[in-house]
Amino acid sequence: MILYSVQQLMDVFIPLNVNHSPNHRHMFSDQYFFLFFFYRTAFGMFLALNIR
Repeated sequence: MILYSVQQLMDVFIPLNVNHSPNHRHMFSDQYFFLFFFYRTAFGMFLALNIR
């Protein structure tokens, strides 16, 4: 379920991110989306631990 929503988000965001170079589109956008998702999740966990 979570992986499916992540795949949906990637399907939505990847064409909007980089649309000028179709050769480097997947590698470039996947890397940036993974970094964004990782930092957002880590920041959310950090906030959740600090609130307690």
